[in-house]
Amino acid sequence: MKMLRRTTLATAITLLTAQMAPAAELQEQDLGEITVTATRAETALADVPAAISVVTQDDIQLGRQQLGLDESLARIPGLFMLNRYNFAQDLRIGIRGFGSRASFGIRGIKVFVDDLPNTLPDGQGGVDDIDIGSLSRAEVLRGPAGSIYGSAAGGVISLYTEEGPAEPFVEARSTWGSYKTEKSQVKAGGQRGALNYLFSVSHLKSQGYRQQSRVEHMGLNGKLRYDIDDSSSFTTVFNAVHSRMRTIPAA
Repeated sequence: MKMLRRTTLATAITLLTAQMAPAAELQEQDLGEITVTATRAETALADVPAAISVVTQDDIQLGRQQLGLDESLARIPGLFMLNRYNFAQDLRIGIRGFGSRASFGIRGIKVFVDDLPNTLPDGQGGVDDIDIGSLSRAEVLRGPAGSIYGSAAGGVISLYTEEGPAEPFVEARSTWGSYKTEKSQVKAGGQRGALNYLFSVSHLKSQGYRQQSRVEHMGLNGKLRYDIDDSSSFTTVFNAVHSRMRTIPAA
């Protein structure tokens, strides 16, 4: 009996040591610091005294139809988005109740693309003409903290387009769906000396799931950045949209 107890005890100690060994090999992983710029100054997300959410490029582009921003931003708390896929009007967006009474479009919320205002002087904004396939990041500032941009009591949606990587690339994407929906995109970019460039061309065509809801439009988005020195650069952003057809669905 004594020999059996010693053998059992030795086996238990060996198993305990084997189970503890992998735990000692675990290493800490640094997830990196998230920096936001919707506050008009680069600040660590943990240090911002406001409700702000950041959506990365993978969440915006990968596995998405890229027909509307609601595909990637709908899960942000306090943000209401209603997409009726009526391309003649715009996506309805509300933040904490602001903008929810608008019959269409965006009101009480300011929209910026690459720090350029995408909101009209009367307070109405739009996002349907934004090339979602070339967005790299989206920041949503919710609540009265958006007043730093003026009359934006509801909040601010700040979108940023991609920049060319160090190695030049060409990328093509095509999507097909029901109701004769087709969307194609060609994107190219890179770095050549002090010049960074990225161009994106997209085409969308669909019959829509309701009567008189057809849409067909083409979009061109480009971004050029010239690095003057280590601390300064010159950036040019241009966007063009040609809508051949945008019909209003029947009631």
